[in-house]
Amino acid sequence: MVSEMRRRRVRPNEFVCSAAISACGKGGRLEDAVDLFSDVRDCCNVVTHCAFISACKSLGAWEEALFAFFELEQAGVEADLIILNAVITACEKGAQWRDALRVLERMHQQQLEPSAVSYCASISACEKGEQWPEALGLISEMRARACELNVVAYSAAISACEKSERWLEALGLWNSMRSVFIAPNVVTYGAVINVQGKSEQWQEALGMFANARLH
Repeated sequence: MVSEMRRRRVRPNEFVCSAAISACGKGGRLEDAVDLFSDVRDCCNVVTHCAFISACKSLGAWEEALFAFFELEQAGVEADLIILNAVITACEKGAQWRDALRVLERMHQQQLEPSAVSYCASISACEKGEQWPEALGLISEMRARACELNVVAYSAAISACEKSERWLEALGLWNSMRSVFIAPNVVTYGAVINVQGKSEQWQEALGMFANARLH
């Protein structure tokens, strides 16, 4: 559609460009989204960049998301919470924990209050990178900022500890989660059972497995 508009010498506006990029993202067509974003740079603005970053988030294209984010910064535009969360999520899908934490820090610099989505995606990025100290630090930060902890945040942090064989820390998170009545999911159970098995707590692991089957 955009190509046809150009052939007819009709200038596509920001909404047409954004809609086309979003359609590429929903259709799983990263190359088309990148090509379109490059082709329409003459009409690109915050709206178009936001659409492109959101498409990259859906497709796990962290490099492209960061590139568009840095372009906004170079233009002197401060990204809002929605854009920053999309960039963090793209980094999380690409297991780029350092970049995810840098973007989270940018929220603090802009005096934006990170949401549960911001923290959960950042903790998941740390889990994929097996960075358990950073994951625990983010859990503590959520508590300090009175940001509502949920099963996604706890499960990712427990998995980060489990992957690094930090059994005491993982079980401490499990106990903390249960103390505030957050119901575990299959990811939580799996990580805790692995922790208990590796730490030779076989009876506890079997009991946990039986409990998981009931849920």
